[in-house]
Amino acid sequence: MGWKYMRDSAFISSVIVLSSLVSFVFLSPAYSSGNVVTLTQTDTSSNPAIGHTANIHQSGSQLDFDAIQTGYSDTINSYQFGNRHEIVVDQSGESNASRNDQVGGILNKSTISQTGNRNLVVTQQGRRATSLGAAQVTGDTNHISVTQVGNDNAASATQNGTSSRNNRTVIQQQGNSSDAIINQNNAALSDATIRQSLGSNNLAAITQQGSSNSGGGIAQRGSDNQHSILQLGNEHTAEIDITGGSNFRGASSITPQAITQLGQLHNSQINVSGNVNASESYQQGTRNFSVQTITGNQNTGIAYQLGVRNVLNGTLSGQHNSFKSIQVGSDNEVVAVISGTQNTVATLQIGDQNSLDLNIQGSSNQFSVDQDGNNLSLVQDVTGNDNIVELLQRGDVSTANISVNGNSNRAVLTQDSAGGTTNIASISQTGSNNLSEMIQVGGGNNLASISQNGNRNQAMVSTDGSDNDITI
Repeated sequence: MGWKYMRDSAFISSVIVLSSLVSFVFLSPAYSSGNVVTLTQTDTSSNPAIGHTANIHQSGSQLDFDAIQTGYSDTINSYQFGNRHEIVVDQSGESNASRNDQVGGILNKSTISQTGNRNLVVTQQGRRATSLGAAQVTGDTNHISVTQVGNDNAASATQNGTSSRNNRTVIQQQGNSSDAIINQNNAALSDATIRQSLGSNNLAAITQQGSSNSGGGIAQRGSDNQHSILQLGNEHTAEIDITGGSNFRGASSITPQAITQLGQLHNSQINVSGNVNASESYQQGTRNFSVQTITGNQNTGIAYQLGVRNVLNGTLSGQHNSFKSIQVGSDNEVVAVISGTQNTVATLQIGDQNSLDLNIQGSSNQFSVDQDGNNLSLVQDVTGNDNIVELLQRGDVSTANISVNGNSNRAVLTQDSAGGTTNIASISQTGSNNLSEMIQVGGGNNLASISQNGNRNQAMVSTDGSDNDITI
C-alpha cells in the first residue's frame, strides 16, 4: 500500500506516479486554493483481481485533479469541496470505476473518459443535504462530460442545487449494453445530453426537475435501445432522435413515455428513422408544443396532451406505421401529414374549440377521428387510392371539410349535435368508385354538401332535425 498525505499552506502542485494497489491523497483539510494533483497508475496484468485504487480529497477553490489509469479493475474516488474545481480522468482497460463528487460550489467541471468494457462512472455536483434534509449550498454553472467506448458500460451524472442555473451534462457512449442516466434538480437554463452510437441494448434516461428553460436531448443509433426524458417545471425543451430498428420508449421506471413534460410552455420533438420503433410523448399543462416525425416501416408513435392551447404536429412516412394522438382540453390543435401505404392513424380530441388538420398522401391507409365538444373544426385532404376515413364530431357549431382525390376511397362523416344547432359538413371527391356517407343527428339548421367528380361514385346523406340544408 502506498500512502500520500499532503497539507498545503498556500499552493501545492504534486505529480504522483504509483504502481502500488491503493493510494490516498488528502489535500488541505483546511481551506486552500490553486492546488493541482496529477496521478498516473499503470499495470500490465490482465488479472481482474489486481487493480489500483486512488482516493482524492480536496477542499478550497480552483483545485485541479488529473488522473490516468491503465489496467483492470482500477478505481478512482475523488472529492472536491468548493468552487472552480476541475476533475479530468482517463481510464483504459476493463472493469474500471470513476466516482467523482464536487460539492457545494459553482463553476466546477468534471471530464471522464473510459475505453474498454464493463466500466462505471458516477459523478455528482451541487448541493448536499443536512441531517434535516435542508439544502446547504447551491450549484451553478457546473459541467460534466463523460465519454465511454466499449460494451456493458454505465454512466450516472447528478447535478443538484437550490435555484441553480447554467449546469450542463454530456454523456457519450459507443458500444453495446450501456446505460446513461442524468439527473438535474432545481436548475434553470441547464442542458442534459446523451449520445449513444453504434450499439444495441442501450438505455438513456434524463430527469430535469424544477425552474425553467432547461433542455434535454437523447440521440441513439442502433437497435433495441430504450430512451426517456422527464421534465417538471416550465418552458423546458426535450428532443429524442432515434435511428435504427426495434428501439422503444420508457427507459425510466418513473414514466413509460419517451418524453414526459408537466407544466406549461414546453416543447418536445421526437424523430424516428428506421423500422419497428416505438415512441411516445406526454404533456400536461398549457401552451405546450409537440412534434413527432416518423420515417420507415412498422413504427408506432403516440402523443398525449392534457390541458388547453396545446399544439401537436405529426409527420408519418412509410408503410405499416401507426400513429395515435389524444388531446383533452380546449383550444387544442393537431396538424398531421401522412404519406405512404397501409398506415393507421387515430386522433381523439375532447373539449371545446379544438381543431384538426390532416393531409394524407398514399394508398390503403386507415384514419379514425373523434372530436367531442363544441365549436370544433376539421380539415382533411386525401390523395391516393383505397383509403378509409371515418370521422365523428359530437357537439354544436362544428365544421368539417373533407377533400378526396383518387379512386376507391371511402369517407364517412358523422356529426351529432345532441339537440344543438348549426353543424356544417362538406365532402368533395374526385375519381372513381368513391363512397361518401354523411350523417347529421340532432338539432336544426345543419348544412351538408357532397360533391363528386368521376365515375361509379356513391353518396349518402342522412339528417335529423329541422331547417337543414343538403346539397349533392
